[in-house]
Amino acid sequence: MRPKIVVVFYHPKDPANVEDMKRIVEDFGGDLLIIPRKGVLEDHPNAVSFEEAVSRIRSCEKILLETYGFNRLDEIDLECSRCIAIIVGAEDYGVPQTVGEKFSPDVVARIPMAVEGMSYNVVSTVVMALAEIVYKCRST
Repeated sequence: MRPKIVVVFYHPKDPANVEDMKRIVEDFGGDLLIIPRKGVLEDHPNAVSFEEAVSRIRSCEKILLETYGFNRLDEIDLECSRCIAIIVGAEDYGVPQTVGEKFSPDVVARIPMAVEGMSYNVVSTVVMALAEIVYKCRST
């Protein structure tokens, strides 16, 4: 059973990343919510306020993907019967910890990398996370 998936993209800066992510998330049957930074993508059809994003994912299991995460995404248990929200930020500063805490994530996870402190492109990160969720939830 594939869970309902919502991806929250905090402060994107690159419109091309947003459009790529929108197509990918929709191909997985999910929804993309964009919390725009001031003056960037504020008129995008997927743009919502921070408060609206938090409200829309309230009932979801929330996974914040960040380089400061201690849990590896491939090692966390998922409640596949629930909505799953993936929260990511743009490559320049991601989701600051003080902001991430306001989402009340169930887990702060990272995708394993050979070089600590580095990060993947945000679209690649979301693709890996979506694939991991589908893989983990395929037999439940």
